Amino acid sequence: MYADINFKVTSELAKYANISAIQNYYAELSEQFSFTVSIPVDIYVDFAAQQQMNQRGKEALKTLEQFVSEYPDYSYAHMRLAQGYANIENYKKSHESYVHALNLVKQQKRDPNIIDALQDMVNQAQSKLQ
Repeated sequence: MYADINFKVTSELAKYANISAIQNYYAELSEQFSFTVSIPVDIYVDFAAQQQMNQRGKEALKTLEQFVSEYPDYSYAHMRLAQGYANIENYKKSHESYVHALNLVKQQKRDPNIIDALQDMVNQAQSKLQ
């Protein structure tokens, strides 16, 4: 009954489409089920990764920006956005997104290993600014 809930990200789709294709898919599902069906985290991540593999860094960035918009309190979304900015060599925005992710994990009192890993990412991003 719910087999269609997981959108199939293909390399062909990532090569030519943008995030609106996925948004439209989940909007149609929401209408069909009469409740909001959110785009799953892994769909955003997979789609952006495949867009990047197809040399579509700016489109991948739009996907990641939408990911952050949908999941603003999810540090992983901000970390992935930071990586997207780094891929297009926007190191200032990359650093800002890493810092935001780090602040979220500290506020949420997450595992110290996660905090340490994000601190390393912040430091590495900081070094690219100099």
